[in-house]
Amino acid sequence: MKKFLKYATCLAILLIVIVLMTGCKVTGGGWFMDDENKCTFGLNAQGTKIGEGLLDWEYKGEFQFNDHNGTKIHAEVMQMTAWEDEYAEFSGMTDDGKVVVVGVTDQGEPGADAGDGIIIWIDTPFWMPPTYAGELGGGNIQIHEVKD
Repeated sequence: MKKFLKYATCLAILLIVIVLMTGCKVTGGGWFMDDENKCTFGLNAQGTKIGEGLLDWEYKGEFQFNDHNGTKIHAEVMQMTAWEDEYAEFSGMTDDGKVVVVGVTDQGEPGADAGDGIIIWIDTPFWMPPTYAGELGGGNIQIHEVKD
């Protein structure tokens, strides 16, 4: 069942990416509170059009996460998309095969004061409640449009 959920999650993300592909770059880092846990993260992700075909995109980047209670995640970016200038979502896979989906909001500058936020699903389908979520207490998220 776990393998099915991983594949279903990846397929759903791929379908969303195909429909809503835009070139963008997302950078950020900081901390947020999830319940009583202070969580820190750093991220960079970029999607670049590399050809004329619908699927001719290249994705690169990394995501680091630490909930300071023993959960540490490092994932390489595999897919991403952005909606307008305020929300981006990307997925990746950890070295031990966990699927990670991250959604971020860029509400302006500076990030923590403007209400930037992050949602993280670790080895959980994105239609289920997230593993971690919060508004930034410190740091910043920036979504940059990349011209084709």
